[in-house]
Amino acid sequence: MIRSAPIMQAPIRAIKRKAERKCLTLGPTGSRMSFDRRWATPPGDQKRRCSMNKSELIGAMAARAGVSNKDAGACLDAFFDVVAGEVAAGDAKVSVPGWISFEQVIRAARKGRNPQTGEEIQVAATRACKVSVGSKLKAAAKSSGPPAPPAPAAPPAW
Repeated sequence: MIRSAPIMQAPIRAIKRKAERKCLTLGPTGSRMSFDRRWATPPGDQKRRCSMNKSELIGAMAARAGVSNKDAGACLDAFFDVVAGEVAAGDAKVSVPGWISFEQVIRAARKGRNPQTGEEIQVAATRACKVSVGSKLKAAAKSSGPPAPPAPAAPPAW
């Protein structure tokens, strides 16, 4: 029987410890999510800590509207094509009142600094897309947050 050297056992133990910390769970959409137990959310805080990708968004849209995934995907692609075209043209602001708006903004030329040398440089003017969140989307985000902490009790009257 060949014994492995103690120097080889240390990396194997480290790998096993790392594997023991990892968890695989099914997310709300049935997708597999991996997370480290050290950073897992406590049982009382079940806030979802991952993002929704495009195919999950299309699936949710299709289920809500009662159409096929193909039709929902075509609608989402058409929406982004129209928004990108209008923002690229720079003529108009695209807005869905209360939800979101997109517009092209021009950032003026400015002076900047090279962080390595401290030398002053000239940053050219650029065009960018400005995305503004509407009141309905803000209200939806605020309402889904963690519950507010209970109000402190009144101090006792001595």
